[in-house]
Amino acid sequence: MKKVLIMTLSAASIMLSACTPKLGGDDYSTSGAGEISQTFKGTIIAMRPVAINNNPNGSLGAGAVIGGLSGALLGSTIGGGKGRLVTGVLGGLAGGGAGQLIENKMGEQQGTEYQVQLDRGDVITLTQGEEPKMAVGQRVLVIQSGKDRSRVVPDGSAR
Repeated sequence: MKKVLIMTLSAASIMLSACTPKLGGDDYSTSGAGEISQTFKGTIIAMRPVAINNNPNGSLGAGAVIGGLSGALLGSTIGGGKGRLVTGVLGGLAGGGAGQLIENKMGEQQGTEYQVQLDRGDVITLTQGEEPKMAVGQRVLVIQSGKDRSRVVPDGSAR
């Protein structure tokens, strides 16, 4: 029984860690590789740190299901008779809550919201992961994607 629980929890942690996408300016999905995008030059005029969460509305996900099943399995090993049913239900509820919390925490990452004054005059706002590090006043390229996600990257040609 303990082996099954350990294997379940190990598989759950691997699955949950794979759910967090990388959102830095240097990260592309397979659908974005080879895509033609529009690029605009500009200057960062403001920025602030933000938290990026892959489950902002708190909906139940794999963490709650896996935690609930694991908790119910473990809880049902405690006690005897109808007590096993009660501890199984309580274990399932506690495991589901813990699994959801773990999934939400594993899905969080730090990011930066950039306000960029484009050379053509517009001001745009774009949020992405922390990398690459940039600063207010820095010349950047805003890459506007059609299929993938848009991004801000340092302008390597800036003088």
